[in-house]
Amino acid sequence: MKAFITALFVLANFIQAYSQSNLNLNMTKLGTYSDSSFTPTNIDEKYNAVWGYTAPNGKEYGIFGSKNFTYFVDITNGNNPRLVNKFAGAAQNVNWREFKTYLNYAYGVNDGGNGSLQIFDLQYLPDSVVKVYDSNLLIKKGHTLYIENGKLYNFGGTINNNSAPTITILDLTVNPVNPTLLANYTNPNANYIHDGFLRNDTLYAFSGFSGLVIYDVSNPLQIDIIGEFANYPFAGYCHSGWLTEDSKNLVMADEVPTKLPMKIIDVSNLNNITYLSSFRTPNLNSTPHNPHVKGKLAYISYYQDGVQVFDVSDPLNVVRVAGYDTYPDGDGDFYYGCWGVYPFFSSGKIIASDRKYGLVILDGTKVPGTGFAQVNSNVDLEIYPSPFEDKIFIQSENNLGKLKATLLDSQGKVIAEQFFLNILKGEKNILFLNENLSKGIYLVKVESEAGVSTRKLLKN
Repeated sequence: MKAFITALFVLANFIQAYSQSNLNLNMTKLGTYSDSSFTPTNIDEKYNAVWGYTAPNGKEYGIFGSKNFTYFVDITNGNNPRLVNKFAGAAQNVNWREFKTYLNYAYGVNDGGNGSLQIFDLQYLPDSVVKVYDSNLLIKKGHTLYIENGKLYNFGGTINNNSAPTITILDLTVNPVNPTLLANYTNPNANYIHDGFLRNDTLYAFSGFSGLVIYDVSNPLQIDIIGEFANYPFAGYCHSGWLTEDSKNLVMADEVPTKLPMKIIDVSNLNNITYLSSFRTPNLNSTPHNPHVKGKLAYISYYQDGVQVFDVSDPLNVVRVAGYDTYPDGDGDFYYGCWGVYPFFSSGKIIASDRKYGLVILDGTKVPGTGFAQVNSNVDLEIYPSPFEDKIFIQSENNLGKLKATLLDSQGKVIAEQFFLNILKGEKNILFLNENLSKGIYLVKVESEAGVSTRKLLKN
């Protein structure tokens, strides 16, 4: 009997290890940040939403929440994240916080308890963050929020008199630290929006069991419904989504019940919204939470599958290209694990919030389709690092003899050129650069008798 139990234990561990390794692809963990100052009743439900901010000097920061706090973490060195400041929320012991940025300000709301809208000034980074507003005068609670064209849209919340409008819209353009109310709008037929995505004056509202509702919000005092879509395959609780960059397709997640696949919806004609396809991770128990689209890739936080990345350029043939499981504890259908993902740093770093493990910093430069991965190669070379400072290293697995290395900017202009007379196997060769080189993406082209190899690298 003891041998049988041991065998079951080994098998369970093997299955868990196989499942996680099956989910980890073209992405590695750099570092993590977690707060040891408090322990909630359920450690699997400690943290929540995440967003990111890049300062004018190029330094990168993660903004994320826990049941009690909002954290600002310097993730410029992804291997060694550094807490800058943390702030207590007006409401404590809440599961939901949400953040977005506008100019040099971060805006935060929470759902649950008697909360508030909080505004943080980021201009003093890297030294500190300053809270400049904390009031429930305009927003008491919010489940999610979105900022577009200087307007803040609050969803799933309440206002000071405890009423619950479908959307609260604030103007940030006149005074970002003292927003003004533009409208409290209520849709009597689909009065709850769980989350929303805006592009210009079109709001794609993910409205729970009412499905997708699309609004024209160009005039906050006269909001019009311009599209609705509720009957689609695998429909559940319409939770969240993100528009592709060509504005044709919507990548959408249904969160309840568990195990539902992601969907792609054609919204190019709002009079004829069309379901295109569904897709999911290899784990059939997985439940998606929040998708984001950058380029042709959809970065999706899956509760127990971590961050998973899909190429959605062909909506009828979606391909999983990368992933990292932030929650190795299991792969079941519970709402534990990865809450959110932010993939918009120019360095290629990706940050995720795991409900148990906190802020997770990932290396996304090897994700196919990002522009950081190898473009083509006829030569077995390593060209690194990315990001680089004032030098680039070139190393070969073979003896190549004479070699020419050229650095080009994003417009194809030659920035530097260097010849190496005798490249030997395993030898590290250095392409020296001007340390004042502008930040951005560059192309390294290496030519030898064996062929040509090119890499895209980032300058910090």
